[in-house]
Amino acid sequence: MTNQAKNSGDINIIWERSSLSWTIAALCALLGLWGCLAIYSTQIVALNDWGFLGRQIIFLVIGLPIMVGCWKIPFSFYQKFGWIMGILALAAVIAVLFFGTKINGMAGWFEPFPAFRIQPSELAKPFYLLALYLLWRKLAAGGSWKAVLPTIVAGMLFAVPVALEPDYGSAAIFLTTMVIFLFISGAKIRELIISFIIFAAAVGAAAAWRWELICRRIDALGSGDLFGNGWHVKLFQLAISRGGWTGAKQGNSIWTENYLPLAHNDSIFAAMAEILGLLGTLPLLIMMGALIYLMLKLAWKCNDSCRKMFIAATAFMIGVQALLHISVNVTLLPPSGLTLPFISYGGSSLISTMIMIGIALSAANVRDDEQLG
Repeated sequence: MTNQAKNSGDINIIWERSSLSWTIAALCALLGLWGCLAIYSTQIVALNDWGFLGRQIIFLVIGLPIMVGCWKIPFSFYQKFGWIMGILALAAVIAVLFFGTKINGMAGWFEPFPAFRIQPSELAKPFYLLALYLLWRKLAAGGSWKAVLPTIVAGMLFAVPVALEPDYGSAAIFLTTMVIFLFISGAKIRELIISFIIFAAAVGAAAAWRWELICRRIDALGSGDLFGNGWHVKLFQLAISRGGWTGAKQGNSIWTENYLPLAHNDSIFAAMAEILGLLGTLPLLIMMGALIYLMLKLAWKCNDSCRKMFIAATAFMIGVQALLHISVNVTLLPPSGLTLPFISYGGSSLISTMIMIGIALSAANVRDDEQLG
């Protein structure tokens, strides 16, 4: 290949990855704006309280520059200092068990100031992915099993403290992402089966002391009692059924405006389904699907196999969390308290997702790609 042809190919790669990256960033901004509108819709009857919407706008205004900043930092920086970031994130996840603020029986937040809360399990997600990436990159050369076991240990170190809060939804995200990471890394079926047995046993042991809570949540799916275990699930069903295909329209959403718990957060998809109808939620689903597709496409175009895995794992982590949130809201799964990425109210969730996207875009930066040229 001549130098001219090689340079032309390099320019094409730079242009393709750059255009994909900017499209992903634009989709993140659109999804964040959609989230602000969704929160506004759930709060419209609270004429004297626009706090959720105002704070979410602030989180978005802060989160977008953070995403771009993380994107523009060379990925070599994350490779050098990712260990420190991962250890600090793990320390915060463990510390919240002892020093965190309890809300609804869950010790999952630091509250340094009144009405200002930080959720370590959300903010830890990008640095958890970095830890998995760095472990695999360092150890995979010695054989896949030598990298698989430390990856499982890292997954459990993050997931078990989160399960002890107890936040089983976030723990499931950490573990599911770990399994997906191992799968896309090329781990053998035997290693995946052993991995599943190990982390299932660990999480089962961690959750045993809250077995009654787990049983109540599972029982809620089959319960039609509006005043018993099934009240949250029943409200999901009532909200979605009232919305139908085209929605109950703004100001006429009885269940969202009066009864649906945490309509701006845990129940936001059901709230949108009541207000907009199932057809009205399609643009959101299309944008979310497009984001995941474009990130996987960006990963495919990355020359470095470890970076490719990191970008793909980021896409899957966001996609799995969105799928679980929607599955809970349409009553396919028991209530878990998971947020819908970009959409649900919460600064920790939104900024964490922006950081994840920014680091993934940095990993795809062709100018920092050691394999190019």
